[in-house]
Amino acid sequence: MNIGDDYAIRWIRKFERHASPIFNGRAYEVLNPHPQRLALFVSSVLWKCAASQVTSKDLDLGPWEYQLRNGVFDSSGFEPSFFVARKRWLVGGKQLGSVAILPYHAPAWGRRSYAFEIGDFLWGVKLDRRRSHAPGLFDGPLKATGNTNLIVLNLGEVEIGDDDSVLGIFAAAEAIRCAAGS
Repeated sequence: MNIGDDYAIRWIRKFERHASPIFNGRAYEVLNPHPQRLALFVSSVLWKCAASQVTSKDLDLGPWEYQLRNGVFDSSGFEPSFFVARKRWLVGGKQLGSVAILPYHAPAWGRRSYAFEIGDFLWGVKLDRRRSHAPGLFDGPLKATGNTNLIVLNLGEVEIGDDDSVLGIFAAAEAIRCAAGS
């Protein structure tokens, strides 16, 4: 485990204690004393999944694969733009335990944009500097690599049945779990 992974795990576990609701509960403000470590976590998750080819071809990082790899292994200074959002999954109104969804291409945010979910958080990543289709998500106060407290969007609770893009992921995971148990 690298220093970024360790930092992110601790940050996630301490979120409840350190987060303060802002903007009428639509976001949280939370301490992030080592923003470069959170950036390292985001970079390493994206790079490791792309390099190991455990996900679909949609995770082609193009020319940023080299920069991410260097940032992960030798601290070259490349930090992608990213944001963090809190999101809790429900099934039939009951909250699931922690959910992990491997990185996937998120074209709505731009050509080289990706997302993944770990520990009740959605992590949005943008590698290129092109103008985003989602203005504000990757700059300003939401940018996770700034020197001030981190702003985390509050997406609230989402019923799995209400999100068609996720139904296939959970159905496949359940089929794998059932096959492994038999």
